[in-house]
Amino acid sequence: MTKILIATIKNIQHYYEIESKHLLYVDKQDNLRCISKDDFIESWNFRNVYNFFINGQYVVCGIVGNKRTVILNLISGEKIKEFDFDLNIRGKRTELYYYGSRYIGDKPMIIKFDLSKNELAGIFPSLFGIKAIIDDVYYIAVQKKRILYKKLIETDTTLWQFDISQFGTYKVRDYIKKVYEERQREINRVYYHNNKIIVTLSRAIIALNPEDGKLLWKVDFENYDPVNLIFDEYLAYSGTLVYFAIIDIERGIKIFDKGFYEAIIEGHKLTQINFVGITLHKGYIWYTHTEGRRKFLLKADSKNGEIIDGMSLDSRVPTHSPMFDVNRMYILDQEGTLY
Repeated sequence: MTKILIATIKNIQHYYEIESKHLLYVDKQDNLRCISKDDFIESWNFRNVYNFFINGQYVVCGIVGNKRTVILNLISGEKIKEFDFDLNIRGKRTELYYYGSRYIGDKPMIIKFDLSKNELAGIFPSLFGIKAIIDDVYYIAVQKKRILYKKLIETDTTLWQFDISQFGTYKVRDYIKKVYEERQREINRVYYHNNKIIVTLSRAIIALNPEDGKLLWKVDFENYDPVNLIFDEYLAYSGTLVYFAIIDIERGIKIFDKGFYEAIIEGHKLTQINFVGITLHKGYIWYTHTEGRRKFLLKADSKNGEIIDGMSLDSRVPTHSPMFDVNRMYILDQEGTLY
């Protein structure tokens, strides 16, 4: 794998976004900075921003203090609008709306924001918060990490609920005590994909019918708990610790499952490779791996998880998932350096 380092950007707080001509990030002093992707020269900055997202020709910013939202022009950085509410920029986004979850007083609420108009579309009660959005009308909520609810956004009316306790407990081996401990199952992540509600939980992945909440299928895992999924049409890829699996979400079957991969990269033998933060790009699985004090970027076959290529990274601290843009790759480490 050929490595050509184009630039290094330091002092990034935790987040960045890229679009056709610009790269935006928040630095550790809470300044939102917009730089050119061609020469990396800064074109503008805006103070007191804790998070943001790009919305077409605008940038939606959450302001430090969690009480204001500001809309900026992407090209000039000029302030276009300001609202006296905080969207909570870690919410859920669809093609038409952005949904933020936050408390107003002591009441949990959903803030619905119109992305085409850059205007508030409504504030609605929400007892449990949003895990997934369905057709901009319904949302999925989770209570006590075990009960799923389908609710109407505007009224918080419950249409159905599904309790994963029906699947029973599972056992985990305590290697110190040399005994098996019984544990309650917990929900990890909730997705809405291909007209199915896909849920990862302790030792399983399930799919529910969004209309009535009935179980469509359940895929079990013997040794580990699937957490994050990435989707490619009817396939879902799961990378958890040393395990890699592929699920056919239309048929509800596990078509591949393997653990404990090894590889030799630049003369270094990598053992018990961890599939953490996997990204799918051009038919390959990409992720970073730590071996001792060294960090490696790995490229794997999406059909079986086998390592095809890789290279060592300059960073000596853990990194986030790689992000791709045309012929470039961006990797942010946990000290705030973007490569």
